[in-house]
Amino acid sequence: MSSSESLHVSILSSVSSDPPPSLSHPPIHIPAGSGGDSAPLVILSSPTVSLSTSLLEDVAAENENLEGEVDSLAAMITTLTQQVKQEQEHAARLAGKVDAKPTSVTSWKQAYETQQTKMT
Repeated sequence: MSSSESLHVSILSSVSSDPPPSLSHPPIHIPAGSGGDSAPLVILSSPTVSLSTSLLEDVAAENENLEGEVDSLAAMITTLTQQVKQEQEHAARLAGKVDAKPTSVTSWKQAYETQQTKMT
């Protein structure tokens, strides 16, 4: 094993808890183009490809989980927005009533003064 292969194995070992796969993957041959002047392309397979695939699968699974959480939060926001609108409508109805009972000292004073004005 060359020094670059051993470095590659040690990097993979530190990235993944699984033992690194064999470095003796068969090369992938891509035939030359129809032009005739290009040589065939040979891509050496690497354990990094399987590691990358595994990481992509993990990311895809996490993405699905996060999408579910986002949908859940969006539903909660919609519900809360509807509740706020209902409370605002209720408050507006109460504010529109003349005979609504005051809830603060200032409101009681204003109600008293209004009542006194009506009587005179």
